[in-house]
Parts: sequence; structure tokens; C-alpha cells
Amino acid sequence: MNITSLTSSQDIIIKHFIDSVSSAAYISYSDKKIIDIGSGGGFPGLPLKIVFPEIQITFVDSSSKKARALKSICEELKMDNYQVINDNIENVARVQTHRESYDIAVSRAVSPLNTLLEYMIPMLRVKGKAVIYKGPDVEKEVENSHNALRVLKSKIKKNVYFRLPFTNEGRRILVVEKEGKTEPEYPRGIGKPRKRPL
Repeated sequence: MNITSLTSSQDIIIKHFIDSVSSAAYISYSDKKIIDIGSGGGFPGLPLKIVFPEIQITFVDSSSKKARALKSICEELKMDNYQVINDNIENVARVQTHRESYDIAVSRAVSPLNTLLEYMIPMLRVKGKAVIYKGPDVEKEVENSHNALRVLKSKIKKNVYFRLPFTNEGRRILVVEKEGKTEPEYPRGIGKPRKRPL
């Protein structure tokens, strides 16, 4: 389906599946309502759903090709309690049944942190957590996100560095907790969080 640039089975297992489930060492996923923002080929949400079949998960991606592929994969795996939404997250965040209704939001390799927070935090209930997968050098992004964290009433609770097995490549997991209700204007219209980050 050409939804990942990786071609070898070993790379896919390590850099997609193991990387995706690595966050389970730092946060509990059991019996949670989860949204995967910018799912692409289904990472990290798909491996998390396989490992924790009891979770209720919503995948969101603006690419119709990737959304169709992901739905096909979920059907092939006979999954339940999942939903695939082909739309921009700025639109999904305006839907009452989705806004501020999730326990956990996950996202991997989507946007700089200050942009990503504006996508993720409005989807979470108060005390919900955003789990963000990043490369090893995230300090500058964290520094540039102080205003976004303040405006979106959230706080970084964990910033964990680890290495992937077999490859020794460095990774970061950020866990951000939502501390108060999100103001109605966030996220801003399509493209604005990316063009003019908070």
C-alpha cells in the first residue's frame, strides 16, 4: 500500500511496532479512550490497539489513501471498538462527541511540539494525557512550547529518553497532562496552528 518508507521486516518491527508500544512503559493504556492524531499507516495507535485490545481508539488522518488503508487493516485484523476518521483534526475538534472526551491522545512524527499541542490538547478531558513520540533532540521544541503549554492549560509531566533495541537509536516520549478546559477558539482553523504556532 506504500504507506511507510521502511521496507525490511526488521526495520518495520523495530522502528514502527516496538517504537509505538514503547510508551506503555510510562503510561497505562488499559481501558482507556484514545485518539491517534495523524495516524498515517496506523502508528502508534495500531500496535497499541493490538497490545491493548480493550481500548477504544479513534484514528484521525487527513489523507484519504492512508485512512482507507488503515480501515482495511483494522477490518483484516477483525478489530472492534475503533473508528477511522478521514479529516483534519481542526475539524474533528469542533465535533462535540470528540472534543474534550479522550483519556489519551497519541501522535508520532506529525508536527513540531507547539503545533502538535494545539491539535492534541483540545481533544482531551481535563487530566487527560497527550503522549508524544519524538526524536532524541527535543529540547528546542520544548523551549518553543512554553506559550502553547500555558495557553492550552497543560504541563509536561514526563520527558523520557530511551534507545530502541537492536538499532540503539535514541527516542523521546513526552507525556503532557491537561490541567484545565480548553478555550473554544482552539484549535484555530485549518493550517493556522502549523503556520502560526502558539
